[in-house]
Amino acid sequence: MKQNTTENLTSLNLILATFVLAYGTDAIAAKTLQIHMAKDVSSCEVIDINNYQRAVGNCTASNGAVIVWRSDDIGSVILPSLEQGQDCKVLGIGIDGTISGNCKEKNGLEFGTIWKPPYTVATKLEPLRSILQDQKNPDDVSSQAVAYNNSGFVVGQSLDKNGRATASMWTSIDAKNPMTVSTPRDNCQAVAINDQMAPDVPRVALNCSDDAGQGIARIAYRDLSGFIAVKVNAPPTYTSCQIRAVSNAGRYVGGCVSANKKTMATYWDWSNPEPHVLDLHNFTSSVVGVAVNNIGNIALDYRDLGGTPNPGYWHPQDIAINIVTAPKGQTYGRIKRISDNNVLLLRKENDGQKVVGDVVGSEPPEFTMVGGGEFGGVTAISPNGEFMAEIKY
Repeated sequence: MKQNTTENLTSLNLILATFVLAYGTDAIAAKTLQIHMAKDVSSCEVIDINNYQRAVGNCTASNGAVIVWRSDDIGSVILPSLEQGQDCKVLGIGIDGTISGNCKEKNGLEFGTIWKPPYTVATKLEPLRSILQDQKNPDDVSSQAVAYNNSGFVVGQSLDKNGRATASMWTSIDAKNPMTVSTPRDNCQAVAINDQMAPDVPRVALNCSDDAGQGIARIAYRDLSGFIAVKVNAPPTYTSCQIRAVSNAGRYVGGCVSANKKTMATYWDWSNPEPHVLDLHNFTSSVVGVAVNNIGNIALDYRDLGGTPNPGYWHPQDIAINIVTAPKGQTYGRIKRISDNNVLLLRKENDGQKVVGDVVGSEPPEFTMVGGGEFGGVTAISPNGEFMAEIKY
């Protein structure tokens, strides 16, 4: 008989802990790179850094356009756009050096974009053509890059003139001929991709919806006939599931909505079709798994009963969870990434709640949190957790 696991406060080794703010970055063994930008740009931010200390980010140019830059041990360089003077925004950089993002053309249409060494041109990720032809709408007209992996694969959507989306995958070798990941124009959204290359190419997380608007989460993999999207199970009494992240070990995390309309973090393992749901109804108004590292540990975003957002850490294999509670009147911020050595990078908060300090330390030492603070500059951490980056003018 299939068995679902619903984990709640009576069955968890739950640690409710208040963490104190530490000043500086000595709490973790990571090298922090300080990125220096030219004086004629503003509003710069590091978006990503890879395991080879190569960082990428966005700035605003003197003409008001958003531009993409990359930085290494030699210095920082502005990357070309698809159209000069039009906005580009970066998603990140893979270990292979492929940079992915999105750029606009003069007509206002946006396209997924990649930059490859030596980074002298921006390459458009072309939308689907011909294979979707029909008399009323022969071709798709734009594309959107959403997620990337470390081998030059990018997933996102190909969009027709009416905005109908088809989940698609591009490679750094062939940006002109995307692979169809979902049923044409079913409006499924590709949201995450892992690095697994064999036997079935990288796995892609899809968020779809049924006719009633309920969320349906799927994992797509490829065989000789193309991509096959498999629906993941919702826990009993839960509906409307979404996946937020995938790992190389075949583990997926997101959230499902309970019968009393609260979203609870949900974890799936490819080897076991039954999900684990983290039932924290008595302590939170919602909790969503937003990132999973390659050893299967999960970073959470949750809101307490008063609505304040804060992070958490979940290790489903031994049913251990750490809920991080900020001091009264403060918030630590939401999760941006969890590295493979269990460092949780926090996003900057924009809700006006004051946070003092720039690094959040942790006890017990299963994980460490960085960023998120009022004065913190660190906005990127490498997948292996060895490097962080911040802007310095």
